[in-house]
Amino acid sequence: MFHKLKYLILVGLRISKWDALEESFPQLETLVIKECYKVEETLLSFVDIPTLKHIKLINCNDKSLEALSCEN
Repeated sequence: MFHKLKYLILVGLRISKWDALEESFPQLETLVIKECYKVEETLLSFVDIPTLKHIKLINCNDKSLEALSCEN
């Protein structure tokens, strides 16, 4: 658990799925994902965190953007 974490940067992850639970990141406000090409399902789990205000994708694939826009 990361009770005080407000800013998280994920770079070069090679996983396609990670279930981010709201309880694990209760203060997370900003998520930056860079050069992660298989993160579609991971993004959807972060969207459920109510404190999350910003998601920034850098050099990720188009499916990542589609996953976010479908959820909104």
